[in-house]
Amino acid sequence: GRTSESLLDLSEPFEKSPLKNKSGCARRMVALSARELEIQGLLVLEHGEIVAEYSAIGEDVRLPIWSCTKTFTAVLLGVLIKDGYLSLEETLGEIFDYDPYDAIWGGIPDAESRKELTVKSILTMTAGLSLPDDWLSDFMWPFDWGVFGGSSLVDSLGYHKLDPSRTNTYEYVWGGNLLSYIIVERAGMSPREFAELKVFPLLGITKSDYDWQHNLDGISYAWHGIFATTTVLAKLGMLYLQHGLANANDTIVDEAFVLDSTKGTVRNHKYGYGWFLFREEGVDPVYPERATRYYTGGLGATGVVIDEDLGRVTAVVSNNYLPEELTEYVSLQLEEIVNDPECTFLEE
Repeated sequence: GRTSESLLDLSEPFEKSPLKNKSGCARRMVALSARELEIQGLLVLEHGEIVAEYSAIGEDVRLPIWSCTKTFTAVLLGVLIKDGYLSLEETLGEIFDYDPYDAIWGGIPDAESRKELTVKSILTMTAGLSLPDDWLSDFMWPFDWGVFGGSSLVDSLGYHKLDPSRTNTYEYVWGGNLLSYIIVERAGMSPREFAELKVFPLLGITKSDYDWQHNLDGISYAWHGIFATTTVLAKLGMLYLQHGLANANDTIVDEAFVLDSTKGTVRNHKYGYGWFLFREEGVDPVYPERATRYYTGGLGATGVVIDEDLGRVTAVVSNNYLPEELTEYVSLQLEEIVNDPECTFLEE
């Protein structure tokens, strides 16, 4: 983690470096972003200061961050763990184990196998779950008041296909709301309400900075559904760079949770708790099994990249509706700059 002297108070706005947009790397990233229609916002922080910034639509515009929502949901699980309300080893059967849940389980296929799924297996995509064959028709519903990933607790518990033979095998799943209902059960409120109580104030995130859409049940989606500004994504990145500390006095999630988030699993060393891991490029010398470079990403180029060794956070929001060949091109170009260890933002 960072020393108390170097910690930012994440409830405050980021300060801008005198070298903002002056380094060669910053100028390259800004020029690339301005040239391509896809990139709508870019923010690079080094040691907590803005060293590169670009906005095509205004800093306050919220865009869908898609699967980056997974990482915000992971943070909320970390809060429940820190406060003693949840363990990652708990199973769905243990969490939903009392009336009226007895009746609910009776109508769910493969109920006994699903009851054995742990929170950790769902979080790390190693539960043997996959999307149903008709998921695309669900996805085409309106985002708000939609059905993708499960429209209710019962629907969410049985929404995915389950292959018990693939338990402990990594398979990335775009949508699902099981974790939302675990938060509801243990926090007594929706993920959005819980975030507004426990997380967002400490990160300086106000209701004008984001929206979190929900299913037909009125429960926030777990693995997609947040619309946010580039700054919101950067705040998420800084929270992990500071190993769970919002400031010198306030802990949002324990450091142990952040470290575990970036270790991966026995069967998959490239994905943790909502983070993809750059294991070849950065390994923590104190915790050699974890990565020190990791990212969360949504459709298009939207995402957050963290490099703990450089003290760098890169956040991008993008237009998610351009042809894939265009989005892939831009993403690769920006990734090349972000991943270049020789690229510095602190020299003109």
